[in-house]
Amino acid sequence: MRFGFILVLIISILFTGCRHKDKNQLKFRKKDQKIEVNAYAEIFELIHCKGYSLLHLKDPWRKGGFYGKYILIPRNIELPVGLPPEYQVIRTPVERFACMASTNVAMLAALKNISRIAGVTNPDKIFNEEVYSLYQRGKINHIGDDFTPKFEQVISCSPEVILKNGYNQSLQNDEVFLKSGIPVFYNLEWMENTALGRAEWIKVLGEMTNKRTLADSIFNKVKSNYDSLKKVALSGKHTPKILLSSNYKGTWYLPGGKSYYARMLKEAKGDYCYSNDSSSGSIPLSFEVVLDKLLNAGVWIDESVHSFSELKNQDVRYTYFRAYREKQVYGRCARVNSRGANDYWETGVVRPDLTLADLIKILHPELLPGYKLFFHKKLE
Repeated sequence: MRFGFILVLIISILFTGCRHKDKNQLKFRKKDQKIEVNAYAEIFELIHCKGYSLLHLKDPWRKGGFYGKYILIPRNIELPVGLPPEYQVIRTPVERFACMASTNVAMLAALKNISRIAGVTNPDKIFNEEVYSLYQRGKINHIGDDFTPKFEQVISCSPEVILKNGYNQSLQNDEVFLKSGIPVFYNLEWMENTALGRAEWIKVLGEMTNKRTLADSIFNKVKSNYDSLKKVALSGKHTPKILLSSNYKGTWYLPGGKSYYARMLKEAKGDYCYSNDSSSGSIPLSFEVVLDKLLNAGVWIDESVHSFSELKNQDVRYTYFRAYREKQVYGRCARVNSRGANDYWETGVVRPDLTLADLIKILHPELLPGYKLFFHKKLE
């Protein structure tokens, strides 16, 4: 009799405990999901739920599709019941990243998260000196090249998340990493059509590292600066015609009219001849077509040239352009170190307000009299 009572009591306690646990178990339910509205970014989507967040990456190449889905959940909490299998699990706060894109390095640095970088590809091409110093001292691992990371080196640095650029076609080594149990987060900021949309991706890394407040503060300050500069540009008295880039192995690539850079030129009150083009990628053109359309452009902004003699030695036909003759050529090379790393591809993504200020100074120098070019340099 007494044994039977004790048995019933034990079963009752266990049943009550299970019911209590089931009641507190997180669930994957659409009614609990609140989508955060981005200011400019169109590709990532943060969805806040009870006890965790979801992160969706829209596929820029396949309308209506998703490039990746993730659940961001504290490491001490069980996964929600009903979580679909396509979600990669990222435990927060992430303590160790393997970075395969310099933009991720820049955003982590802005968030004061350099100590969380466990490995990088192409360390010689990283501009941030603190990161490079840690690599030299063996604190950050060299994990191969951007397109050919070395699996053994990646695994050896024990990353909790791999950060890498996403492309139209996934690379074969992605499957190897996924099978190893390491979540792969695809950086698609470079496919955003606005500069502020690209900068807004700092919120994603802020969410992963529990530094969302700092990420919001950084982005809001950049946005405020950017919006103020756009208003300054409106008072420009003219709209200079702009020539971009240079001939590369027989082809001259210019940004499409829907690209973030074409939009920036317009915001800086510049006249870009392909601003009405409908593409967001590069437009391949012949030298002859560019010469015909942009012979009389008043300003020329190239990628990495340092001098007029360098331009002339590359192709004597460059001397035909008005911008060359009038010495109005600018290189995006003011912040290039001895290793050839260019800070434009790091800080430039986080701080598009600095790039916009540069463009306004180049096109309308009278509007920013006390400003010194940051990423750009006038050729000598």
